[in-house]
Amino acid sequence: MKNIVKKSIIGFLTLVMSVGAVGCNQEPTVEIEDVYPKVDYSTGIDYEKDPMPIVDNGVAKYSIVVPQEASTMVSSVVSELNDYVVAVSGTKLAVVNDVTDVNGNFISIGNTAQFEATDIDLSDIKYDGFVIKTIDGNVYIASNMDEGVMFGVYSFLERFLGIRWLTDAVTHIPSSKDIDLYPCDIVEEPEFERRVWYDSGSYFKDFYNHRRYFEALDNWYYPGIETPHNSTDYDDVGRRSCGYVNKYDVVSKTTGEFISKYKSDINPETEQYLYERHPEYFTDMAGLDINGQEKPATPSSGGYDICFTNGVDDSGNLITNKETAVSYIISKVKSALKEDAEIRKLKYFQIAEMDNGGAICNCKTCVSRRASYKGGGVITMFINCIEREVNEWLFEEQGRKVTFSTFAYHTSVNPPVRKNSDGSYSPLADFCIANDNVQIRVAPINADYTYSFEDPKQIKTFNELFGGWDVCSKELRVWDYVIDFYARTWWYPNLHYLKDNLIYYKNHGTVEAFQECSRGAGETSFWTNALKSFVVSKLYWNFGWDVSELVDEFIELYYGKAAPAAKQFLNLIDGHYAELRATIGSLDMMVVTPSCNFYNDDKYPINLMTGMIAIMDNAIIDINADDSISHNEKEQTVARLNTMKITPMAMIFKNYDAYYSIQTRLAFAKELVKLCEDSGVKSFGVGQSVEDIKKTLGID
Repeated sequence: MKNIVKKSIIGFLTLVMSVGAVGCNQEPTVEIEDVYPKVDYSTGIDYEKDPMPIVDNGVAKYSIVVPQEASTMVSSVVSELNDYVVAVSGTKLAVVNDVTDVNGNFISIGNTAQFEATDIDLSDIKYDGFVIKTIDGNVYIASNMDEGVMFGVYSFLERFLGIRWLTDAVTHIPSSKDIDLYPCDIVEEPEFERRVWYDSGSYFKDFYNHRRYFEALDNWYYPGIETPHNSTDYDDVGRRSCGYVNKYDVVSKTTGEFISKYKSDINPETEQYLYERHPEYFTDMAGLDINGQEKPATPSSGGYDICFTNGVDDSGNLITNKETAVSYIISKVKSALKEDAEIRKLKYFQIAEMDNGGAICNCKTCVSRRASYKGGGVITMFINCIEREVNEWLFEEQGRKVTFSTFAYHTSVNPPVRKNSDGSYSPLADFCIANDNVQIRVAPINADYTYSFEDPKQIKTFNELFGGWDVCSKELRVWDYVIDFYARTWWYPNLHYLKDNLIYYKNHGTVEAFQECSRGAGETSFWTNALKSFVVSKLYWNFGWDVSELVDEFIELYYGKAAPAAKQFLNLIDGHYAELRATIGSLDMMVVTPSCNFYNDDKYPINLMTGMIAIMDNAIIDINADDSISHNEKEQTVARLNTMKITPMAMIFKNYDAYYSIQTRLAFAKELVKLCEDSGVKSFGVGQSVEDIKKTLGID
């Protein structure tokens, strides 16, 4: 079957037109094609020209050329390319190095001698971008870095072989005796230098690479590891956003807990020194927290933050005549760097506020500085002071500098700026501008992500965040949220705002987009996660992708013959939220507020949710009755449909007593628990594990 990819694209577009794009009930989004022209898998390919067979009726017509001194990454991706050629066609391509005489046409991977002989110019290619270009029948995949070469190969596989990585466990691989190449001149550059999708599936390294993300979470997020970077070619590239030195008791993972350590790193001497001799290093918790709740008068061990003014004077400089929280951190960082000098060359340190919205210091200095410079100004002064002192010392000692990273988060999210009459922003003071070696990661966890940050319905505080931080930081990073923590299995209706917000971030100087989805719940391929991850992985590289078409493609490939039912299901719930927007205004769906109106039963009529369940049940009946589907495919499709059923069933279970008799709740819960266990879902959200529900209701 010739031209498999070309035909599949045409067939897919025809199907989209006949069925209608998912999300058609959504409000129209702003047209951006004048800025970001529409792209798809055919962009940069000339299908009007004659095809050039890579494999013709099971016979290899091309070879693969690699550099003689290929890196581990390039060698690995060449093997992977050949594996997929075999998986599609049953045929393997010969692999030769670039100093060998090559007979016939070839695919050049990376910086080969053959590539060097062309006039292909990579000097303007940004980040881990790449080119895929044909010259005289040969194809060249090249980049300025190995990651780009790897991602270029993956793009080649998507475009010319029709490979689609749907979840960490599911890859769509067409079957054909023919694989055709067409003349092409493709240049792809990511919209962001660093791209992170954070859910349970992120720990599958190969899948993470296939999505063309650029950040190895297992190498920087958890400080319990021995080093911030592995020593392999792939991992030790010096581009991680955050490294940690947990073994030196400096900070914990994403927080500013001063001496929070993991079990293997407890240091009693440090605890005693800090807690007993220097209580002033920690937050003065007297009074009310930011939520208006009474706080204990003294900090409990490990439960509260450090004081972000202790040791910093009114001009943002280090107070040198006494021991302070800042001087202690500086000493610990220096100790880490001294010990590490001949080992790994630590590059990054994370110091930020604790992951607790109420841990705000009410000492006299903190209160005064928050009034003058806002929470963001207080923490920026603190980190700047540490960075300046450490790097001046380090440059003298080792001739280099390290990077410090902090969050603009709960109490520190507001930037230290004033808004001018023309709508622009100005820093409140020069020392509120982050130093060149200080990264600011904006994490507006209390925003409502069911609206874009430019929507008037967005919480006003968050409308102004990025414009303010943009003038206080050399380059911004964003920690975004794409699912509700307290309702991980529900449908969080932000699918058609993901693109708007990514564009918004880019327009405000963001170089890293980090989007947190459901994590730690075991649902590595839960349908909402997998779908949004597929969409975002494309948008990270080009805002010209059409979200509805991406959604349709994922559903068509993932659900197969049940795709019409899956689309109907998604249109039903997405359309319901569109109606709510039109009738009640703000949906009030902040991702970390368990008492918000998102959960109210009056937003979820029972016929809506039973209708969604019925769509899945009827689809399961149809799939089981379809003799054209293999037994294995039936099992897989039914399992995926049952996973979708968890969404309306979890919604019903949350407010079960409002819909049904309490006497029937146990039977309903048993069915829901079984579906969760079969699907690998271990948690409905924060404090709502499946095991807890089983224990509470006495389910075996």
